[in-house]
Amino acid sequence: MSIVPGLHRGWPSARYIVLLRHPGAVITSLTNRRSDPDHEAIHEEVLGYSEKLEEARQNLDAHVITYEELTADPERTTRGLCDYLGVPWESGMLDYGSQDHGAFRPQLGDWSDTIRSGRIRPAKAAGVTVQLPSRLAELARAWGYPAV
Repeated sequence: MSIVPGLHRGWPSARYIVLLRHPGAVITSLTNRRSDPDHEAIHEEVLGYSEKLEEARQNLDAHVITYEELTADPERTTRGLCDYLGVPWESGMLDYGSQDHGAFRPQLGDWSDTIRSGRIRPAKAAGVTVQLPSRLAELARAWGYPAV
């Protein structure tokens, strides 16, 4: 079921940001963070998120960035994002560790010591060694990533 029509109705003037990451890297991250990972369930979880991201990428007038480019060149990437949003860029945007964001809650995303460091760190390898199910491999290629 598509959420895009509801987004347009609820926020007709919204500007959207789609943040992509190599599905293999997401699988690796989730696998490494779970004490007894269920690989099939993780693949399904990542596929569910990825399908929604692809729907957004295809159907919204969105600014698309990748996690890898954000972590490799955060200033350039956030400047482009600010241009898209029509807001001024500030160097403090890269110093997120100096702000109190409250407690980090485990969910999809980084909730390890990496985020608690308060510093942007380059992404780890894109996960191209992870064998992706066919649909995830297809999405990875559509997003400009290599797929095994």
